[in-house]
Amino acid sequence: MKKIGWNVAMNLFPFIIYTFLLINDYFPGTVLPDFHLEKINFALFILLLFIGRTREAGLSDVAYAICFHFYILFLIAVFTLAGGESQSGLSLNNIFLWIVFAVSLYDVYKDWRRLKLSNS
Repeated sequence: MKKIGWNVAMNLFPFIIYTFLLINDYFPGTVLPDFHLEKINFALFILLLFIGRTREAGLSDVAYAICFHFYILFLIAVFTLAGGESQSGLSLNNIFLWIVFAVSLYDVYKDWRRLKLSNS
């Protein structure tokens, strides 16, 4: 059996964490009790403070960001169709979600253009 590399595990970590957080948002109390949720949010905050990028962004990072964005939208759609209701107001009908999504994708587009120009 092949071992999973550290980079692969670290790339999957946000997908797993956000999946659990969205499950807890749409179906409260089914996966994580509140005290575990607070610990996870605190740990994510600490990780964001102390762990920075160690390399330049590449095309794989652009693809990763696009996949992550659409994965979150996919989860929101699936959990809504499964009968869940977001406690924080996340839904596909929320205009604020679409504005944040568009701005975030524009940022990914700017990174892609910068990479494209630097490689040519």
